[in-house]
Amino acid sequence: MLHQSQQLIEEVRDHVDRAQQLRAQLDVEALPSPLRAKLAAIDRVLEQSAKLATLLDELPTFEQALGLAGPIRYLFRLRRGVYLPRCI
Repeated sequence: MLHQSQQLIEEVRDHVDRAQQLRAQLDVEALPSPLRAKLAAIDRVLEQSAKLATLLDELPTFEQALGLAGPIRYLFRLRRGVYLPRCI
């Protein structure tokens, strides 16, 4: 499932990296005042995209743990008197 979107994920990551590089190169003092006021919003978006990049790094682990990469078995060890919900 993840491997089907791997190319798109890499493209998004490349665009985010490029946006962060461009933001770092901005001479804020040279910008008109209205644009400087919008930088805070851009910075928030870039901060969120950095969190997304971290999540994307962890996706293969989630995919495997959820059994999306193939069959998987889980072993549950329960203490006496503890029961699994009926939905399992």
